Amino acid sequence: MRSPCPPARVPLALALALTVAGFAAPAACGAPGPAPAARTLTAAVALRERLHADSTAAFRMLDRGALDSCRALLAGTIAAAAAFGDPALEARARLLDLGVDVRRGQVATVLARLAPVARMAEASRDTGVWMWAMRLEAMTRNILGRPDEGVALARRWLALAERSRNLEYQAQARTMIGWHAWQRGDLAAARRELEWSLPRYEALQHPVGLPYTLNLLGNVALAEARFAEARALYERVAALSRAFENDRMAVMALFNLGVVEARAGDPARAVTRYREALAIHERRGEVWDALLAMGNLTTFLVALGRVDEAAALARRGIALAAEHGLALEIHWQRMGLADALAAAGRADSARALYRAVLAAGDSLPPDLVSNTSSGLARALADADSLAAALEVMARGRRFAARGEAEPRARFAILHAELLTRAGRAAEALAEVGPRAPALEASGDLELALAAWVEVARAERALGRTAAAERAVARATAAWEAGRRRTSDLELREMRGERAARLAVESALLALGAAGGAGAPGEGAAAFDRVQRFKTRTLIERLAGPRAFADSADAALDPEGVTAARVRGAVLHDGELLLEYVVGPDTSLVFAVTRHALRVVGLPGAARLARVVSVARELFAAPPAGGADGAPAAAAARLGARLLPGLADLVAAARAVVVAPDGPLHRVPFAALVPPGGDAPLAAGREVWLTPSATYLALLRGRGAGAGRGMFVFAGAPRAGEAPLAGAAREARGLADRYRDVTLRVAGRRGPAPLDAAALAGYRALHFASHAHADDQLPWRSGIVVGGGAAGGDSLLSAADIAAARLGAPVVVLSGCESAGGRARTGEGVAGLASAFLAAGAPVVVATLWPVDDRTTADFMARFYESLAAGRSVAAALAEAQARARARSATAHPFHWAGFVALGDGDATLPLARRATAGVGSWLGALAALAALAAASRARRRARE
Repeated sequence: MRSPCPPARVPLALALALTVAGFAAPAACGAPGPAPAARTLTAAVALRERLHADSTAAFRMLDRGALDSCRALLAGTIAAAAAFGDPALEARARLLDLGVDVRRGQVATVLARLAPVARMAEASRDTGVWMWAMRLEAMTRNILGRPDEGVALARRWLALAERSRNLEYQAQARTMIGWHAWQRGDLAAARRELEWSLPRYEALQHPVGLPYTLNLLGNVALAEARFAEARALYERVAALSRAFENDRMAVMALFNLGVVEARAGDPARAVTRYREALAIHERRGEVWDALLAMGNLTTFLVALGRVDEAAALARRGIALAAEHGLALEIHWQRMGLADALAAAGRADSARALYRAVLAAGDSLPPDLVSNTSSGLARALADADSLAAALEVMARGRRFAARGEAEPRARFAILHAELLTRAGRAAEALAEVGPRAPALEASGDLELALAAWVEVARAERALGRTAAAERAVARATAAWEAGRRRTSDLELREMRGERAARLAVESALLALGAAGGAGAPGEGAAAFDRVQRFKTRTLIERLAGPRAFADSADAALDPEGVTAARVRGAVLHDGELLLEYVVGPDTSLVFAVTRHALRVVGLPGAARLARVVSVARELFAAPPAGGADGAPAAAAARLGARLLPGLADLVAAARAVVVAPDGPLHRVPFAALVPPGGDAPLAAGREVWLTPSATYLALLRGRGAGAGRGMFVFAGAPRAGEAPLAGAAREARGLADRYRDVTLRVAGRRGPAPLDAAALAGYRALHFASHAHADDQLPWRSGIVVGGGAAGGDSLLSAADIAAARLGAPVVVLSGCESAGGRARTGEGVAGLASAFLAAGAPVVVATLWPVDDRTTADFMARFYESLAAGRSVAAALAEAQARARARSATAHPFHWAGFVALGDGDATLPLARRATAGVGSWLGALAALAALAAASRARRRARE
């Protein structure tokens, strides 16, 4: 994330605003040039008054963003001044006219046009206008990425102001010099210059200089991680800006308060402020400010997983910067685009962009070089190029040392991580050890969390277990405090995801050896620690508002779910729980039964993701025809990777309950072949998924929900697509075969036919409809329930479902990829299926990938036959999968492995069959007619 007020911002407010006050008393700025012979004193005074009035009006137009009106007004003023023959008056008007170009971002031509105006100003012997020209030139050189030239001009300007004994102009010059010191990381020098200027501005109550200098002091405090001081200064800027009616400074304060929120407050408010600031800057045509807001908003969108939106915003920023010739801004925006591409898994494109930015050389700002170096190093390390990553960090280290506190700390934390991975733990500890307590004391809890985790990893690698435990405890405290800063559940999910490394580190310490299986007691302790970090936000969604009460329900406390409790009171005989915890470098799987607990180490997230991606492509692709052994081979390879050392426990289990994590949420576990086996995991046993052991314990500790039958919904086709014949057949088949079914069939016309409130009070919900899975905005995933505005789809969104309290014991989502969404390490999958879990459904049947319409209808018919026979949801699913495997046409995993049960697969659903038609007698015929009439009435009632 970029700091507030980059080179483009600081002098802009100064050069275009501070000098307006000088028009009121031009003689105070220095002696004006000699008057032309034809000029009378009265005419000169009148023209100066007109220039003052016009320039003041022009500045106000600039402040409002009315650039065309400003230029039109100045055109007449320039012509009048030139005709009158006063070079000082003409230079003043031309400088303000050049300010219009600066505000529009057209700085590439400003320097060339400024040169003759500056000569005119110097020749006029008007000290004020000469210093104004120097200010504008210094500002322009800063914008163009030439800050050393800009500060040299500021020093000349200061010397001129000191000779003329003008304190206001000295304050302006020192403010710019202070800004330059802040930019190069010399915070002590920046404070010294700014604190000299501040009392001068306070004495003048300068409407621009005072709030602007306070704003810069806030930036210095922010760079020093003094968040309370920075917040107080920015709030004072906001108050002064309102009092002085300085809209531009008010927007700057809004933006910078967003930066404070991002670092040490509520990120939800930060995103809101960035969006508001961006919208205002774009409306007012303020190019640099808009680019800065784009850059910081891009960073947050990447962190939230909205990588497509982030990439689109960065590309828009690149185009805007290129349009206005802002080379430095192009590099900032390219770095943001690279971050988005890296998060989207497009590593090659990201690495190329990072390298393109770094190729610009040493002239780039230190923070840009250190941030880009960090991004490239991370991408290289994830590709198993650790040595190359460390080389990049070594080159970037000298730039990071000159940068601000936050990027410097981020760089050090990543460097420590890579050093520990390379076996250089002592160097890693020296890099990050002193920073962790300072970050914690500053209130930057996100960085404090990351720093303490790296301290713990280094201490453990050095064999200092007690010190590592203390670091883990402080990291955990920072994580908990950071979560409490916001009640926004999506942001809590984001912060839950950041605890992945902490969860694994805490477990490894309990095990006593990196990645190995400890003694039973150590394994239980490690399992207990992990529960604190797994699916916390999903549990809070389930709890609703009481999750944020001061005295939350004890049942919601994840520390209350222990291995002993799971083995003694949660798991049933014959059940094997596989709880996965995925970390960046090391992952673990806990295998738990009522009589055993085993821990096995696995590779880190990036390696697991690559293996899963290759296998899933084979499972999820429709078979091309003919014999294909590739899926079976992939199932065996993936089983060997994810179930090592567990063959005996798997063989003895009647049911395997999987709590996946990170990339493992995309794995069709039912299709895996266990080590030493020759048949899928689902052959002869039940397989289902659960968010975590803690969640399963909560589900089994609650009573079964009550309801009045089944609600069946047949969804509309997507916009521009043909109706789903199989979905309608599937829904009507359920209404025909079972009693107490409410059938709703949606169409493309009219308002949305369904909302969350209509789903309350049923024992079961079945949706035969398209599902929209959005892995970047997961709570906007939904079920297509009808036609929307402008011919689009109307959705029943995951957010609306999660906010409801449904309580239906069984929910079936037979639409395409209904188990999809954003898989957050530690937090589960945010999306449609988890929305129903959050709404209180004990079990949800969904799909991992798009499935065939006809196959799904047949699969669901068999699934419900087993449910009606008294089978549990997991058992019914296993039987339907077995039938599909037994048929050559549907034996490929594509047809059956994508169906999963999430939650508690042991749940049941009592179903009463309708009477079937008899044969060979008129009585049977009458019974058949009666059944058909009843089904017809049920359908007719639902349509009404």
